[in-house]
Amino acid sequence: MTENECDTVGILESVSPLSLKVNFLWSLLALLIYNGCQFGLIMLLTRLGNPHLVGTFVLAMAVCAPIQIISSQLTGILAVDVTFEFSFNNYLILALGGGLLLILGAALTAKFLNYSSEIMMIILVVAVSKAIENLSYIFLGLIQMYERMDLFAVSLTLKGTLSLAVFLLLFHSSQNLLLSLMGVTAMGLLILISFDVPCGCKVGRQARLKHHRVSLKDLVKLTQKTAPLSVSAVLISLNATVPRFFLEYYSGLKTLGYFGPIAYVLTFGDMAAAALGRAMAPRLARYWLVDRLTFRSFIKKILALLAAASVCASLVTLCFGAKILALLFRPDYAPFASALFWLTIAMGFGATSQFFAFVFTAMRQLNVLAVLSVVALLITTFLCYLLTPPFGLWGTAWAICLGLLFRLVGSYLVYLKIVSQKVP
Repeated sequence: MTENECDTVGILESVSPLSLKVNFLWSLLALLIYNGCQFGLIMLLTRLGNPHLVGTFVLAMAVCAPIQIISSQLTGILAVDVTFEFSFNNYLILALGGGLLLILGAALTAKFLNYSSEIMMIILVVAVSKAIENLSYIFLGLIQMYERMDLFAVSLTLKGTLSLAVFLLLFHSSQNLLLSLMGVTAMGLLILISFDVPCGCKVGRQARLKHHRVSLKDLVKLTQKTAPLSVSAVLISLNATVPRFFLEYYSGLKTLGYFGPIAYVLTFGDMAAAALGRAMAPRLARYWLVDRLTFRSFIKKILALLAAASVCASLVTLCFGAKILALLFRPDYAPFASALFWLTIAMGFGATSQFFAFVFTAMRQLNVLAVLSVVALLITTFLCYLLTPPFGLWGTAWAICLGLLFRLVGSYLVYLKIVSQKVP
């Protein structure tokens, strides 16, 4: 990609950064729309397909998620690389390499787990789709770097809405999951070429794109810089995907097809915590440095807010869980209302522990995240091994709930220890 090629892109004549408040609102809107469309895709699959197809899709996503996380961390590094420590081409090359690793890793995982050829093909298509998505995020990293989250939101909105429309059209007419996912993948590639690449070039400006230097030394250094974030993110991802592997192994794809859509409630908690944490992170960092008393008071208020929201959500699912599942999916999901209740409790634990991740980042205690994630993963894995065979879907829900409870309690105890040792 040359400077002249980027100059010919007629997207914007001039680009100015937006305010912090406006960027936050655009970021929150993008998350709501994109995750809403992802949830809409699962809803369509449950209504137009059957639990076996839903289980296949959930399994394919579970296989690809941990591997995808590794290369997706590049975007976060690029967005804060304001000194141009690495040229854009280094990020691009690593993103392409990460995409190939994702596809190869998904194929080897599917082969190792001895899945059927049909499931393996679906996993490969999902892997290609996620590789394209990661490449897209590299160009969106330029947009984020120059504080134009409105364009970031437009990209996610296009991906979410158009992918959902393509999936609905193809699956409604063919009842073929593989064909429908191929359509979603093609749409992602089209948006990458027609929107993300041109906008990334233009918003990134010539200052970034003048630097074409690529060296093995820079690639190794960038990989090393990304590694710690990738490890923590992979552990968190595995904590969510390992229970699905246990459930598929012991209870089959049909049961996983019931569990996957219900467990999507966890995503909404993570999304809320991420939006809150990103908005509060700069203020938390300042309070930690200059006003520890205000910092502690602020944390108490946020924790009280999250606890109240979690209790309200749990009470709603306790009273209306069966009706909610029947309305969102199909009547045959209603008998699993108790699992929804436990997963809603788990959502509260997960959202609060996710907020603590931003707190530890503000406190510059990054190693804590990796340690807590490792122990939580080990506990969740052991509980899945213990509870899934005799109790099936409900046992998996209990294992997730208890694993996230440990992570929350561990986070809180470590937080108390840190604030008691570091006197303001």
